[in-house]
Amino acid sequence: MLQLGLDTLEKVFKYVVKIHTTKRCLGTRQILGEEDELQPNGRVFKKYKMGEYKWRNFIETEQAAMCFGRGIRELGQQPKTNIVIFAETRAEWLIAAHGCFKQNIPIVTIYATLGDDGIIHGIKETEVNIVITSHDLLPKFKTLLPSLPNVKTIVYMEDQLHKTDTVGFKEGVKIISFSEVLKMGTDSKYDRKKDLVKLQAGEYVSLGKVEAELKTCPVVENICVYGDPTKQYTVALVVPSQKHLEEIALKQGISNLQFEDLCSSPVMERAVIKELAEHAKKCKLEKFEVPAAITLCKEVWSPDMGLVTAAFKLKRKDIQERYQHDINRMYAS
Repeated sequence: MLQLGLDTLEKVFKYVVKIHTTKRCLGTRQILGEEDELQPNGRVFKKYKMGEYKWRNFIETEQAAMCFGRGIRELGQQPKTNIVIFAETRAEWLIAAHGCFKQNIPIVTIYATLGDDGIIHGIKETEVNIVITSHDLLPKFKTLLPSLPNVKTIVYMEDQLHKTDTVGFKEGVKIISFSEVLKMGTDSKYDRKKDLVKLQAGEYVSLGKVEAELKTCPVVENICVYGDPTKQYTVALVVPSQKHLEEIALKQGISNLQFEDLCSSPVMERAVIKELAEHAKKCKLEKFEVPAAITLCKEVWSPDMGLVTAAFKLKRKDIQERYQHDINRMYAS
């Protein structure tokens, strides 16, 4: 495996998917109904009426894992931070695990047979905010949550026959189903497709990914990256932080210009491009992902301007229309 460069569980699963593609991967037997069965000793057992197996092939399983991982990220889970899976082994358990592996999220497995003290200890020790559990085990958390102040979200795997009771939980804790997380990940995947640009040389650039990385650069207040498929590089519209822009200006020997004039200065444009390039290197962005030209925008983008939504997500089309002249200038330079 290591000779093939398969040094993570995510890479191993992708490799297996390429080999087995449409072969059966995960099967779940359908439950058609249940009835009580009285035992000779007087105890009552639940007896299920079982149907056929429903299968996911390897490609479908990987797609589900990809969507689940993206959905978990949408819920606020960060890479390299622990997440708990507290459930019996089932198809959704494996999909959740591989979804987390795809996002570089370590999983903590807590056995469903543990007592309350063991569960509380495991969740507290690993400092998790999100717990993945099942319909059957969810009620247990009504009594455990007061002892788990860090847990803010519980994802539960649904039951085939019964609706899950999600009321009566501690205030401020989000209870969400496995299928809802999958849908969030699917929607997120669709949003990402819309911001994917293929440059002239054939490289694909995720504009949202580049923006998310460059927004962590101190001089960037907001940023919209634009890619023309007929060109070999991207350009960016940058709303700069006034404080940091003035600090960069001083390093360039400029101390007597107003903020608006700094934004119009070619010297400042070149200085900020250099800052972005150095920051992009730290973020491990590819060279073709880094904007080769920028425009420093004087106004802060607000929902009132119609350039961002109420949640401050970029409205790309409106930004492009407003700054088309600047985009043309950047590609002409």
